[in-house]
Amino acid sequence: MLQPTNRLMLVDALRPPAGFTLDTAVGTTFTLHLDALLLATMSFAMFDHLDSDDGAPDPIALLESVRRHADSITVFAQAGALSGPRKHPPILAYLESSVIPVRPPKPGHLFHPKVWALRFVDETAQVRYRLVVLSRNLTLDTSWDTIVQLDGQASENAPDYVGVVGDFIAGLPDLAAQTLDPGRRGAVERLGAELRSVRWENPPGVRWLRFHPLGPGFGSPTITGERVLVVSPFLTDGMTRKLGEIPGPNVLVSRPAALDGVGAEAVSGFEQAYVLDAGEPPAPPLVNPSDVPTHVSDGERDESLDDVGDYEIEPPRPGVELSGLHAKVFLTESSDYTRLWLGSANATDAAFGGNSEFAVELAFQPDTLSIDGLLDDGEPTSLRSLLSEYQPASELPSEPTPLEVATRKLDSVLRDLAVANYTVAVSPEGSQFRLELGWDPPSEKLIQRIAEGALRVTIGPATPLNVVVPLADGGAVIPSVSLQAVTSFLVIEATATVDGVPISGRTLVNAKMSGAPDDRHDQVLASLLDDPDKVLRYLLFLLAELAGDESLLDALKGAGLSFDWSNGLGQPPLLETMLRALVDSPASLDPVGDLVDSFQASQKLHLLPAGFVDVWQAIASARNELG
Repeated sequence: MLQPTNRLMLVDALRPPAGFTLDTAVGTTFTLHLDALLLATMSFAMFDHLDSDDGAPDPIALLESVRRHADSITVFAQAGALSGPRKHPPILAYLESSVIPVRPPKPGHLFHPKVWALRFVDETAQVRYRLVVLSRNLTLDTSWDTIVQLDGQASENAPDYVGVVGDFIAGLPDLAAQTLDPGRRGAVERLGAELRSVRWENPPGVRWLRFHPLGPGFGSPTITGERVLVVSPFLTDGMTRKLGEIPGPNVLVSRPAALDGVGAEAVSGFEQAYVLDAGEPPAPPLVNPSDVPTHVSDGERDESLDDVGDYEIEPPRPGVELSGLHAKVFLTESSDYTRLWLGSANATDAAFGGNSEFAVELAFQPDTLSIDGLLDDGEPTSLRSLLSEYQPASELPSEPTPLEVATRKLDSVLRDLAVANYTVAVSPEGSQFRLELGWDPPSEKLIQRIAEGALRVTIGPATPLNVVVPLADGGAVIPSVSLQAVTSFLVIEATATVDGVPISGRTLVNAKMSGAPDDRHDQVLASLLDDPDKVLRYLLFLLAELAGDESLLDALKGAGLSFDWSNGLGQPPLLETMLRALVDSPASLDPVGDLVDSFQASQKLHLLPAGFVDVWQAIASARNELG
């Protein structure tokens, strides 16, 4: 457990058990990048392993994954910590309802948990549950993190301690910056209610486990024992000293900047202090694609700016993608059990004093897991082999520079702006659309902070329209855009100059959109499937997923996908699959009908395989008769 060679990617942890499909997924994260959420949807598809020749996810498979599963996925993230690609692609329209910005749990603190709660079902209506507790955010950073995957089933005799998992999930809608759609809110609350009676399987070697939501409405657990190992990329003076009061000998693993920030005296309660060896290879990313866009860290800051609260500042590294150490581990030894705490909480005062966090506590027999055994298990690639002894830059804590303080204040302003109400009103203008953007004016206090920082704040659609207006304008009208440019995601950007050095930050907000065409997603789909081979590939993915027939995917691995339905030469078994679905599950064919209807509405029937429309009309007629 926790060996550096024991790797698990989030996409693996989210993948349904064999024979099951996703019913409901609720995730939480501090920072969220839309590309990462887009790729995470591939976890729930049977074709998640299909990649393009260059190693990137197959774009048509990705399209079908997000189209199919977006309505089942709800992700809560800290308002002001959302980011996305500069070239906002139309496919992200499917994620608009899935992304829920969250208000800070209390002033000066953050929504910081990293959890996935999943409900899977099979053809016989059996239900399985999964809880994934992480230290990593839903981004594409390459950092060292931890993942705990727990599987469970409903039980009439579930232990009392599991109830807090359901309480945590069911309470998420109340934290949203804007009111949730009733259907989505209901799905989250129902999952939370069910999780209160789930019996979770203990991982190997675990004698018992406990769950610890932290923050308002939940208690703040105390980490105690006879000895402690702390792994935390971010530290504050108070919590570091408190943990160092455990008798020991104690061990601390962190980043050089965090250790320098608290100073030698705060670390004196730890006999050994280590940093991750800079020469070690990077940790695995969220997924395996070799051509992940280089823009994914746009606007992100070192998380030390955000985790420690408004009045506890660590040095930032503006514009740098998170890498290196990001795991949060507390391992305590005592005479009865060794307790392992994993999750989102850093060794900071904010984490245990007001942030919203989530951790799982796993208990082991002392002869099964120990601090010394974890550090050096005798393997060449032990955890200790990745560490170097910390060499303090100074005995005194390092102080933030004026540039670092100004950057933190800028980010704080963006977070406060992000919790306001934003709207996008859409209305038709001939074949184009008119967008009217609106937002609540900032409070007088926030206006004063913007003025004190000499910040220039602008806002505009996330789609590449090159339209931005000053936030002070209170609204904007964009007279004519294509349907593909319509989005609920807006970009807020703040810039300033500190001692001649420019600083900037940007965040996405998810506005309430009204007036968009009811068939907008169908039209977006039709616009993305712009040639016959793409259409055929999409049909294969669609039917393979509907029928649970991976043999259809074999047709995607070869070249020359175009064929003629009129003679049947070289055609994949689409007809056979549709006929089987007509008998076994007629309703499963409805997405195919929706696709045909969207192509007909957009006058793109010519992109469908030759002869397909005639075959489909016969099948659709039979489908209608079956009701």
